[in-house]
Amino acid sequence: MSQTSMQRLGPLLTLCPVAVLVLPACGGASAADDSAPAPTRVVVAEEVDGMEALISGRLTATGGCLGIDEQLTVFPVGTTVLHPDPLQIEIPGRGKFTIGDSISLGGGHTSPTTDTEGRQVAAGTVIPAECAGSRVIVTH
Repeated sequence: MSQTSMQRLGPLLTLCPVAVLVLPACGGASAADDSAPAPTRVVVAEEVDGMEALISGRLTATGGCLGIDEQLTVFPVGTTVLHPDPLQIEIPGRGKFTIGDSISLGGGHTSPTTDTEGRQVAAGTVIPAECAGSRVIVTH
């Protein structure tokens, strides 16, 4: 969180000042193709202490973001998008997962707060507006 400027990490990763990564899992559609589905975002943040529950369920797309059992999920730093369609991610030390797969991770549930700009924040992470909700799963 000591980072003060945005850095480009690669074609799918952007590190923001609050140590948040939003990984778009884009298909091959052009920006002008209105019929193309919006990409599913993978929200990633630094580990949060004190969340030690076992979170289990199916990997799902939830309002434009990746989740577990249709609940927005914040994945650990280092999570990468391997394939956009069908969406497949790799979580360091945990393996590769595709939408629909069963998944079990350590973490917990939290309620997002609202920052001074009116954005939802959970685990120090700004939640994309299209993914905002009343509960968020934070994993590690």
